[in-house]
Amino acid sequence: MNTVFRTCPICSTDNAEKEAHKHSSPPWNLKACSNCNFLYLEEVPVYESFSEDFAWEKQYTALDEAKKAGKSPFILLLKRFFRKIRNLIPHKNMASLVDKFAIEGRVVDLGCGTGDRLLAMSGKYTPYGIEISKHLSGVADEILKKRGGGCIHNNCIDGLKEAGEGFFSAAILRSFLEHEQQPGLLLKEAHRALQNGGVIIVKVPNYSSINRIVMGRKWCGFRFPDHMNYFTPKSLKQILQQAGFKIKRFSFTDSFPLNDNMWIIATKS
Repeated sequence: MNTVFRTCPICSTDNAEKEAHKHSSPPWNLKACSNCNFLYLEEVPVYESFSEDFAWEKQYTALDEAKKAGKSPFILLLKRFFRKIRNLIPHKNMASLVDKFAIEGRVVDLGCGTGDRLLAMSGKYTPYGIEISKHLSGVADEILKKRGGGCIHNNCIDGLKEAGEGFFSAAILRSFLEHEQQPGLLLKEAHRALQNGGVIIVKVPNYSSINRIVMGRKWCGFRFPDHMNYFTPKSLKQILQQAGFKIKRFSFTDSFPLNDNMWIIATKS
């Protein structure tokens, strides 16, 4: 298998000599950056591997089967407890967030899957997607063309390069940035492709969550090799700001400690 070596995605520190993190899963080694402490997967498969070999639909099926086989009664009780607590926090709906914060125009979903999630958006938005899975991109393209948009089959950095500067009014990164080999470069390319005042809506696993601390290696956010980046609220804000974005909303409920995920909304100013 062809892989790519990565330095820290946040500060570019080379951590090759540093010992692998205790939650690594050989041959996939996690590194906690010696400079900024960001946790990331050091060696990752090349982009082409995610078109078919590590395509999302295959990874998800394998993960779902593993979860069903490995759940203990104690783990199930913990999950039910955290779920009850999380339900006290208002549920975030991507379509409503787009409608609330995005300018009318073209909206791109990075890692769009089948594209069906975009159909919930208001008619004032034209849906576009970029998807690396060969199968899913074909399904999405057919669906999104019916709404005047379409789907590009490519990794998201190169897919965004196909769009002109300021082409999109909003970008959706829902459960995507943790999968991206070059998250900083991706965000800079998204910044270029957004019009002034354009919005980016990001959802990622929260490595600082209490559930992760309690569950340790069994935390649902650890997925190898497709989860490459493990963001905390601090590092998520930092990487967006480094790409030129201004944080618009990142409240306590957006990064609620008992939630495995966090949401952030930023703008191109």
